[in-house]
Amino acid sequence: MRCLIVVKNRKELQEYEKSLKTKIEEICSVDVSDVPEMYAEQVLYRNTDYKAIILFLGDGTVLKTLSICTAIKNYFETAEYICMDRRVPMVKGEIQRNPVVSKDRDYTPMIFSFDHGTRGRLCNIKEKMTKEGENTLQNLITAMCMDDFEEIDRLYRDCTIKRRRLLLNQSVYALNEIYIYQREKGLLGALSISIDSQLTHQAVRCDGVIISTPTGSSGYNASANGPILHGAVEGVVITFVCPADKKAPSFVVSSDCTITVKSPCGIVPLNGVIDGCLHIKDSEFMISMKESGDVYFADVSYNKMHSDFMEAIKE
Repeated sequence: MRCLIVVKNRKELQEYEKSLKTKIEEICSVDVSDVPEMYAEQVLYRNTDYKAIILFLGDGTVLKTLSICTAIKNYFETAEYICMDRRVPMVKGEIQRNPVVSKDRDYTPMIFSFDHGTRGRLCNIKEKMTKEGENTLQNLITAMCMDDFEEIDRLYRDCTIKRRRLLLNQSVYALNEIYIYQREKGLLGALSISIDSQLTHQAVRCDGVIISTPTGSSGYNASANGPILHGAVEGVVITFVCPADKKAPSFVVSSDCTITVKSPCGIVPLNGVIDGCLHIKDSEFMISMKESGDVYFADVSYNKMHSDFMEAIKE
């Protein structure tokens, strides 16, 4: 049984990182990594059966870590992680591990994202709640070591926020959003959109389109004047970026819908950026929301969904 701690520099841990690592090691094995190391060893981290993932560095690191640890397979013409001034190819291959298992259902690893001064909606455990967050982590690991399924279910039910993810071309997940564009930013392209195989927008001239989850609606989507969704809403937001036609407003569809985006002629390749960290290219993007992609963020606040929404509208 293993847990993963993601830090800024795995060779130079901060005191609070060392302290938590020591506490966890009393119960189970711990891997410590940083984003460059995870990019270099994608298969290793993708196939290790972590029971919990602990982070301290804000939303960007959360998104990159989830992308590396929970990618499924790569069927794209290109798929590259965006890493400062260079690109790192996404390694192909399906996940070869089992999810966290309780007696009633399967779970993805619980995410413990501690806020140590890095503001963000995905940092659910605020600094004043650090002790409660650490206690929840220790309780979870102990329950898993003892196969205490009742306690595992209780912790996932009472001490988490469930965040839904989008699945793109049956290949990779997006927690926040997928930004799709035909040409370089600033140059108008044309995109067509279908909902459940029914055409809704034909050849809309725009810089691109943002397909967003409720979690991601307060980020890039909001900056493009799209609506911010409450976390309890089962919907997907579609927002055009700089459309030439003002009659192309943002709209929301049910999370049960399948969204297809392609060029009007169907053969011009499209670019996509997933959660700001993975660049992909394909002729067509099919997007759906699957229960298997749900991720659980540890949250020890009193009114979780309200606190999450307040964090969203303050971003």
